[in-house]
Amino acid sequence: MLRLDKLLSYFPFDQPPHVEAYQMYEKLRKVNSREAIGLKNIPYKLIREFACEFSAPDMENIFNYFLKEGKAPLMWMDTTVIPMIPKEKPAIVP
Repeated sequence: MLRLDKLLSYFPFDQPPHVEAYQMYEKLRKVNSREAIGLKNIPYKLIREFACEFSAPDMENIFNYFLKEGKAPLMWMDTTVIPMIPKEKPAIVP
C-alpha cells in the first residue's frame, strides 16, 4: 500500500497519479518503431501497431491499481541491460 505520509516532502500529489486510456494510447503510438526489439522481446513495431488494444480500459485499471498500491509486479521490474560499445571509427558504407 502506498503510504502518502512516507513520501518525500516535495512530492506534489495528495493522491497517486491517475492514468487515462487515451494517455497510454498517445505514448504507445509515439514509440520509435525503427528499433528492432523492445522489452521482453516484443518488437516496438508491434507495440505501436496495437497501441489501441494495449491501452484498453482493462489495462488502464491495471496500471491505476499499481499506482494506487505503490508497487508493480516483480516480472515488470526485471530487465536486461545490454551496454553498447561505440566503434572507434564509423563503418564505411559503399
